[in-house]
Amino acid sequence: MKNKYKKYIYLFVLFDIVAITLVLIYFFDLPAYILIISGLLLLLLGRLVNYPLRNFYRGFSALNGQDWEAAENFFQTFLREIEEQPWKKRLMYYNFGNYTSDIDAMAHNNLGIVYLEKGAFDKAEQHLQRALAIDDQYSKAYYNLAVVRLLQKRKEEAQSLFEKAVEHGFENSSYDQFISNVQKVYGEMNKF
Repeated sequence: MKNKYKKYIYLFVLFDIVAITLVLIYFFDLPAYILIISGLLLLLLGRLVNYPLRNFYRGFSALNGQDWEAAENFFQTFLREIEEQPWKKRLMYYNFGNYTSDIDAMAHNNLGIVYLEKGAFDKAEQHLQRALAIDDQYSKAYYNLAVVRLLQKRKEEAQSLFEKAVEHGFENSSYDQFISNVQKVYGEMNKF
């Protein structure tokens, strides 16, 4: 099921919960604090569901903060955890990624980014290929693999992978913008 439909289902369920709460308050003359308690319970439920995924979110935070070593450690730890406890992957269905709902694929994609930033293109390629093996519709993994190919001076493959990324839903970019962005970012790092 596409992620946008999952989002609609989630919003529908959330709307239903709020509607049921309001009906209960209105018809049974319950105090308004019931609504507040219901809202807090929903927030708490979201936090509890995310707790087993904490190493993924810590890795994501480290990735955004460009702390490559910490991100690598958190994502590797998370991948070991879901290998030992596969039930954790199911918790991601309560959350939604923009390009995939498979948290395993996201972790491999993010490790690919970490290794890409560290200049370890072979390891980056390995993790990005793993992400695509898990979810062959994952446009962001195609995009990041296209970056690897471009940095490896394999431009035809980079263009093909970029086109697959767009075909699978990657937005807001043309191939020319892609090349320009890669040249700008990695040129400053002397990798291009």
